[in-house]
Amino acid sequence: MNKNGFVFASIFTVAMGLLAGCGTQGDEIHSSKTSTPTATATVPAPNTQACTEFHEAHNELYGLLTSGKGDLTVTGWKSAKVAAVASMDLASLRGEGAVSERMSTAVAILPPDPTQMQLSSGWRIGEEFNTAITRVATACEAEDQKLIFRSIPLAPDMLRNK
Repeated sequence: MNKNGFVFASIFTVAMGLLAGCGTQGDEIHSSKTSTPTATATVPAPNTQACTEFHEAHNELYGLLTSGKGDLTVTGWKSAKVAAVASMDLASLRGEGAVSERMSTAVAILPPDPTQMQLSSGWRIGEEFNTAITRVATACEAEDQKLIFRSIPLAPDMLRNK
């Protein structure tokens, strides 16, 4: 073997030894580290959350309109209806696209005192609101949120001011 070949073989052997040592050390460092999965909170999609919140607020309003004031004072009952409508409005602001638009439309239809929809003079508003709620349910269903919204009971036909 000539002098250049010997030098090259020596350098190659030393380099391979260093690389092999680095590889082993790297493997040991790598294998000593354990990967611990971090828990991440699953945040619902905006429309999923909006549909759920709107549904809950609508159920609250429905209960207040169909059951009357119950144990509440008149002022408490009025405040509870205002709070339910405000919660529906807030849910509409959290949604996106058609879900948000349909929720906002339904809230905009509501009179200042939602019980007016149940009176003989307010049935048209009540019908419009119930139709809007059906559209909200359809939009939520398109987002995989199958929720049942109950229609607000309206004055019977024979009592309606036409």
